[in-house]
Amino acid sequence: GNYESLESAIIADSSISDDNQSGTITTSETYNFISNDGISSKKKTFNHVYKFQYNGSIYSYQFTHRQ
Repeated sequence: GNYESLESAIIADSSISDDNQSGTITTSETYNFISNDGISSKKKTFNHVYKFQYNGSIYSYQFTHRQ
């Protein structure tokens, strides 16, 4: 198979709920996919929305979902 390397990750947008209990982060991530022989490569950009929610039992935000 091929392997990949992260070229860049940019936070394009973020939001948090009025009660500060949940939110989203929108990213643009560019990866370089490289063949096993190292001869060919291809860059591809993905846009993702990561959702998070506050967990009061550990006093921290936790990732819940990626779209």
